[in-house]
Amino acid sequence: MGLVYHLEAADSSHLERSLVKKALHLYNFAYELLLNEEERLFESSLFRKRLLMAILNNMAHLNHELMCYESSSRCFSQLSVLAVEIGSCCSMALIVEECQSFLLNAMVMKPPIRAPAA
Repeated sequence: MGLVYHLEAADSSHLERSLVKKALHLYNFAYELLLNEEERLFESSLFRKRLLMAILNNMAHLNHELMCYESSSRCFSQLSVLAVEIGSCCSMALIVEECQSFLLNAMVMKPPIRAPAA
């Protein structure tokens, strides 16, 4: 459901903050559920980690859109830790490329630099 609100917000002519907040809330809920679920419920811990990475990536972007740069940075930091974990245990080119894309997002999405007031 979070993805639906996320796409709806992205599709609107102006970013609707209410939709972004709903999407962020649902992503956060999904993240907490996944984090607290035992790994035995998943086919593999790799699948679970990749899902967590996707959720963290989306949460980081939405926090950035809401100008919650500290929260965005925290999400990207957690995402980076997962990407390194996955990269160190997986040699599948597609998954490694996916991790690299998420890490690139983490480097690109920085708070804007504001000029000092005149």
